[in-house]
Amino acid sequence: MKLNVRALALSIGILWGLHFLVMGIAIAIWPGIGEPWMAMWASIYPCYQADGTLLDTSLGIVFGFIDGLIGGALIAWLYNRLIR
Repeated sequence: MKLNVRALALSIGILWGLHFLVMGIAIAIWPGIGEPWMAMWASIYPCYQADGTLLDTSLGIVFGFIDGLIGGALIAWLYNRLIR
């Protein structure tokens, strides 16, 4: 059974973007929560600071969605190639 590349890419992109939304809200409410985890992503994504502001959280959502979209597409594509 082959995977739908578009569906998996969108699913992972949406979930990874939601991760940044939830963590951005958590950081805004409880400063310091998840700091090492989000600092890691801040070191990978340009301009993302993981400070919990609206602009920064929005930037994280966009970067997370794009990253998840690409990663999900690659996973589905590779899976479909390997099951042949």
